[in-house]
Amino acid sequence: MSTQKTLTVLLGAGPGTGAALGHAFAKETGAVALLARRMDSLQALAQEIREKGGVAEPFACDASNPESLTKAFGQIKEKWPDHQLKVAIFSLNNPFQVIPLLLEAGGGTLLFSGATAALKGGAQMSSFAVPKFGLRCLSQSLAREFQPKDIHVAHVILDGFINTENLTRMFGEMKAPDTRLEPTAIAQEYVNLHRQHRSAWTLELDLRPFSETF
Repeated sequence: MSTQKTLTVLLGAGPGTGAALGHAFAKETGAVALLARRMDSLQALAQEIREKGGVAEPFACDASNPESLTKAFGQIKEKWPDHQLKVAIFSLNNPFQVIPLLLEAGGGTLLFSGATAALKGGAQMSSFAVPKFGLRCLSQSLAREFQPKDIHVAHVILDGFINTENLTRMFGEMKAPDTRLEPTAIAQEYVNLHRQHRSAWTLELDLRPFSETF
């Protein structure tokens, strides 16, 4: 049995889905690097994970700034010099810092969080749909390039409202049970993607509540 220490990098580790992913992958890979712009929310999430027996560390990072990403990954390496990166989760088109690390580790999982707009551009939604289309295309291209090198690249379409505190404040409670995507359920599906045998990898997964029209 391998004793190699492993690590997940989660870019965009905010409340809701980001928090659920942090907790889930702290159990799955042993340590989680939490990256986002706001250090205060990251510190709170890292503390929650530690209180439940996990290992997590926050790193302030502007994903749109390559220098900021480079600095954050340098800090991650300093924090866990004996860990190999096995999972990276992104919602933005900037995964290129992690691919060399996944190759160095002999393979791993690169997951992208997308939306329904990756498949169809709605009226007055062009500014949202265009980058989502691009993210989907990027994931397909990277999968074709790096799957033969043992990196599982997958794009997850989150088709529906996610049941977060912010959404509840805006729109109220759900009218019926399970009509919004539950963050913990989303996180479990990401874990399942990471666990897939390489003879049966998923390229794209769409998740939606049973009640969602599609």
